[in-house]
Amino acid sequence: MTTVRLGYFLILLVSAMIGCASTRASGVAVDDALAGRPEALIQLRSEGCNSGRCPVYGVAVYMDGSVVYRGGANVALVGQRQSKIPEANLAALLSTIEKMDFIDTPELCCACPDAPVTPMDVDLVIDYRPGGVEKEITVQDRCSMVPDVVRRLADQIQTETAIAAFIAPTPMVRHSH
Repeated sequence: MTTVRLGYFLILLVSAMIGCASTRASGVAVDDALAGRPEALIQLRSEGCNSGRCPVYGVAVYMDGSVVYRGGANVALVGQRQSKIPEANLAALLSTIEKMDFIDTPELCCACPDAPVTPMDVDLVIDYRPGGVEKEITVQDRCSMVPDVVRRLADQIQTETAIAAFIAPTPMVRHSH
């Protein structure tokens, strides 16, 4: 009898540990938002966080200035929107990427696997594909060693593509009693 109880206890313990490991957002919209777009020139993807309450989205910028936003979860707009940015916006992004020498930025510049993880830490992925060259950097919120220029690039991609209204969290509805 004691062995049976211990067995049930262990099954419950393991189930609880697996269930608490992560509650990241999931589903078809999330998978679509986070999918790599190899034909895109620049891409920014927010992979959400362990609490499951952080924005999950992707934005891809193409050489002709076309922009495709895909909202996955915890954003004001879930789904896809297409637009086109002015040449000046695309030129500004490319200038920033060139000035910061993005292609030669170490791939692990912005990842700190040993840093403590909190439920609200967001991971961003920035891709740049000029011609036959590809570069991808994962930017972890919890990493204090992320260069300011990399954080500013992520912000600039959001600004130049005008997706801020799409990724803003949905306002909470308050019910009066």
